[in-house]
Amino acid sequence: MDRISTYIGLVAALCLAGCKQLEPIEKPFFLAGWTQFNPLNTTTEKTYPVLVFRTPGFGLWADEATRLELGEAGTVQLAIGEVEVVELPAGTHRVAVRPGRDGFEYCELDLQVASTGPAPYIEVFERQNPSGKMISMVLAEVEAAVNFPVDPGMTCFGHFGVRQGRIPSDVSLGAMW
Repeated sequence: MDRISTYIGLVAALCLAGCKQLEPIEKPFFLAGWTQFNPLNTTTEKTYPVLVFRTPGFGLWADEATRLELGEAGTVQLAIGEVEVVELPAGTHRVAVRPGRDGFEYCELDLQVASTGPAPYIEVFERQNPSGKMISMVLAEVEAAVNFPVDPGMTCFGHFGVRQGRIPSDVSLGAMW
């Protein structure tokens, strides 16, 4: 009888410690700085600042970095709470977020960078709940599609999502740095 209670206690301790990974985490944002993608390649095109950040999500993916691919401009690795400012030329850029390690999951959208008006931002977030993903990949994807609807021209599959917006016109990225 003592052995059974010992095993039950060990299993309960493991389950309680593992459940902590399924809870949302709170972590403050931190500034990573200005990103230099290709310092050797100089371009004659005028570039404009784009704010890039990753919001906190669940403990299960807290240590996993994401790869934000900005087309020809390069790639940014983002940790939870990381904030960066990247320089992109005006026009439409295909932006994709992928897990830091190789994987099939992705989320893509077309980012509009304008030469006038407020600066754009890109938010990387976790769109799937890890407990739902453990039960069924299909249910997790349905829940993510309901909670985070996909914008036109956007393709998402997996636990990371990406969305764009505009910084309020009274905020200047140049004044922040």
